[in-house]
Amino acid sequence: MKAAVPKSVVSVFAHLREQFSGLATALPPTISTWRTVWTWLLLAGLCTASFAFETDRTIAQYVHTALGQKEGAPGGVLALAQTTDGFLWLECVDGLYRFDGVSFELRRPGITYALLALPDGDLWIGRKSGVSLLRNGQVTDYTVNDGMPAGKVASFAKDSEGTLWVATSAGLARLEGNRWKQVGAAWNFHEAYATGMLLDRQGTFWVAAGHTILSLPRGSQQFHTTGITTTQVWTLVEAPNGKLWMSETSREVRPIPLGRDLPPSDKTEFVIGSIGILYDRERTLWMTTIGQGMRRVRFPERIAAKNLIRVTMPSKASQKLTGLRITWLPPFWSIAKETSGSEPTAGWIGRVPNLFHAREPPSGTRCKPGTLEAIR
Repeated sequence: MKAAVPKSVVSVFAHLREQFSGLATALPPTISTWRTVWTWLLLAGLCTASFAFETDRTIAQYVHTALGQKEGAPGGVLALAQTTDGFLWLECVDGLYRFDGVSFELRRPGITYALLALPDGDLWIGRKSGVSLLRNGQVTDYTVNDGMPAGKVASFAKDSEGTLWVATSAGLARLEGNRWKQVGAAWNFHEAYATGMLLDRQGTFWVAAGHTILSLPRGSQQFHTTGITTTQVWTLVEAPNGKLWMSETSREVRPIPLGRDLPPSDKTEFVIGSIGILYDRERTLWMTTIGQGMRRVRFPERIAAKNLIRVTMPSKASQKLTGLRITWLPPFWSIAKETSGSEPTAGWIGRVPNLFHAREPPSGTRCKPGTLEAIR
């Protein structure tokens, strides 16, 4: 029997098509065919033992709480952010929601493309040709009349001087006073669009733009080219050891090949298309995937050199053995760290149609560092 596709899933794909349509270059065919992707829901954690190191908890030992339609959760969670007052903000296909731990409240209808919660309590909200600042309950809107690029917002980030930047499908801009100033040739920036951004611990500002990665040294106003060729990169993160990683929608999660003498090898690859990645406080790398659920790997720096790790969906035989059941899941996940600090490792995971909260318990079964695990 053919499974019915939830309406929220259709809404998500319509939203993503609309979001990506403004990019200067067409996204790979894998993105346009997401509607046909089937994946698996993992009811018991998977843990393989392929590395001889001390052990760690398996993903099955995390306490998972699912919030769906029955609990009033909105459908189509595309991005997540938690502000310092404890509220969780959800970017959904029909608007911006706020979750107080009990109920969900629609705070602003319409499509939102990016969220950034700052330590001072501010929440930045990215839209098409505009952004909004939520501060102390008051909203300030910025549009193209205030200097914003006329494109869809992909991400926000702050540089080493505390200046806020926005990456959009129509280029890059920074907030100077009360106006946005577009960044162009004067900054040695020549790309048509930008997506992911990162300020590393050395103060260097990194931008994924076009099909490459650019760097802006602390105090400089000239971007440096890296010569690195990429596909569509949506997220840049820094590992605890200083290694920089990127997620590509059509290729893989991998270190940015900068030639630095930091483990793992620059040739390490998790061959999964991904929108979002992050490191938690326990040095674990979490990876969303396009069509294959969520992955995590504890201490990725301990992966053997030049290790190519391909991710494949389980067979029907292994489905029966591991207690899996087949279900429709869209290939888009969003993740955000828990900011309360009450749990050693905790976070939020968004997908259609559910929102998940995952936290690590005090003890449990363990698996070995460098092992790739899955939530599907």
